[in-house]
Amino acid sequence: MSTTLILYYASFLVGYFVAFFINLTTYYKYHTTQRRVWLYSLTFIYGFLGAMVAGKVYTVIYQSMGFKNESILAMFGAVILVPLFEIVTVLIEKAIRRRVNVSRAKTGSKRPLPPVSVRDTLDMLAPNVFLVMGFGKLGCHLNGCCYGIECVFGLHRTFFGQEHILFPVQLLEAGLIFAMLIALYFVKRRPFYRRGMAYPLTAGVYSALRFGVEYLRWYDEPMKKIVLGCMTVWQAAAILVFASSAVSVFVLYKTGESSPLPKKNDAVKKQSQHRKK
Repeated sequence: MSTTLILYYASFLVGYFVAFFINLTTYYKYHTTQRRVWLYSLTFIYGFLGAMVAGKVYTVIYQSMGFKNESILAMFGAVILVPLFEIVTVLIEKAIRRRVNVSRAKTGSKRPLPPVSVRDTLDMLAPNVFLVMGFGKLGCHLNGCCYGIECVFGLHRTFFGQEHILFPVQLLEAGLIFAMLIALYFVKRRPFYRRGMAYPLTAGVYSALRFGVEYLRWYDEPMKKIVLGCMTVWQAAAILVFASSAVSVFVLYKTGESSPLPKKNDAVKKQSQHRKK
C-alpha cells in the first residue's frame, strides 16, 4: 500500500476521533445525548459500508456505459445510508429495551433501562458523518484522487507524463463541510431548533453544496450529462437527498419542541441537578 493511500485512510480515522471527542464534550457539557460508545463506532462502520456500496454503484453505472472510471469509496453513500442504518439500529434497540423493561417491571428486581431516542441519534450523526467526510476530503487531496477541473491556478499534478494545473476541489469541499458544521453549532443554539434536525439540516446543505462543487470536479464531457442529459450521478443524488432532507426538517419542526443547546450557566445547573438524581 502506497504512502498516499495510507494517509487517505488515516484521514478518516482522524475525523472519527475528532467527532468522537466532540460528541463526548457535548455530552459532558450539556448532557444532551446519551453517551453510547458502541453507537459512535457503528456510525463509522456504517459510513464505510455506505461509501463502499455507493462506490460500487458508481463503478457499475459508469462502466456499463463504456467509461473506465472506478471508485472504491464514494462518500456520498455514507450521507444516504448511515441514517437509515442508524435509525433501524435504534428502533431495534428500542424494541429490545421495551421488552426488557416489561420483564423487569414484573419482577421488580432491576431498574428499567433508560429510553433511547431516534431524534438524539440524528443529532449525534451530524458531527459524526460530516467531520469524517471533511477529513476524508483532505485525504483525497493527499491521495491525489477526486481532483478538480483544469484551471490557471491550483495544484500541479502529472498524468501520463504531462503536467496539469487542477482546481483544489477537495480542499474547497473540506472547507465548506467544516464551515457548515460551525454554522450548525450556532443554529442549534436558536429557539427554532428542534431535536433531531441536525442531520437533515446538514445533509440538505451539503447536498446543495455538492451539487455546485460537481461543476468544479473533473469529468469526461459525456460523464457530466449522464443523468437526463444534464447532470452527473452525484448531482442527481444531491437533488434526492436535498428533497428528503427538506421534508425531514419540516416534519421534525412541526412535531418537536424547541430545544436549543442551553447557555453555559443553564448547562452547569442542569448537570448539577442530574448528579443529584
